[in-house]
Amino acid sequence: MSSRAERIAVFLDFKTFNQLEMLSDLMEKLRGMGRIIRATLFIGQDEISSARDYLPEIAKLGLEPVVTVFSKGVKATLDVVESCYREDLSVLVLGWSDDSLLPPLLEVRERKKIWMITREGEPLEDIRKIADKVIEFEER
Repeated sequence: MSSRAERIAVFLDFKTFNQLEMLSDLMEKLRGMGRIIRATLFIGQDEISSARDYLPEIAKLGLEPVVTVFSKGVKATLDVVESCYREDLSVLVLGWSDDSLLPPLLEVRERKKIWMITREGEPLEDIRKIADKVIEFEER
């Protein structure tokens, strides 16, 4: 299957991708890699003051902003696992700054391809080991 035929779900952590220009560049890059079916930006309750002014622009980029009251990782885990059972998706793209999603990824990788987005200088070696593709993202 060519990358243009990939059907993608995107899960991003606002802690890692918290600038509008960065999100715009990232979404443009991902659109060049396949068809984005679902895209979610998880925002913690403690981060909402930083994100509030940008929520309309975030939505215009095709990202659904999801504000979580407690753990972003728990909500993201549920969404990632649910997405691995969707027939209309072939790839799950994750941009996450810690290893909280590692346990569900072990389950998900049996069903879907996993692409990880890392920012320059982020090691996350455990996640790199299970990803089918690592997308290095450099900020402008």
